[in-house]
Amino acid sequence: MSRYHEPSTWLDRVAVCFCLFATFILMQLTAWKENEYFWTMSGGYAIWLRELVYFIYYPYFLGTFICLLITSRFVLLKLYRKRMMNRCMLFLFLAWVVFGSSGALLVANNFLNLLEGRPLHYHAPMDQPYRPYEPGR
Repeated sequence: MSRYHEPSTWLDRVAVCFCLFATFILMQLTAWKENEYFWTMSGGYAIWLRELVYFIYYPYFLGTFICLLITSRFVLLKLYRKRMMNRCMLFLFLAWVVFGSSGALLVANNFLNLLEGRPLHYHAPMDQPYRPYEPGR
């Protein structure tokens, strides 16, 4: 068996570009989700967009993670292809960095909420501090 440099196939490139595009969309969804102005009327965002982010975020997060895992396995099994695979590996690494940063932003915001005694995924209105609900008040 001879070892020769074979360029990556179009499927490798499409899969990696799809993963990179999906992680950039995930980063935008995370930025909206963790922005307190997004959830209030003062932010100027459409209600349908808020509902879309509310319902689609976690399934999209999981789908992006699965897509990255499958593509990473697909590309890493073809490491013997040296020339074009290096670029695919670079873009795949960039996709993992963007995915990790969006996950870190999500975890950091929820961790701060727990430290300050607020529930998970809480976004306070701008002008009022958080007070737990007390029945009869």
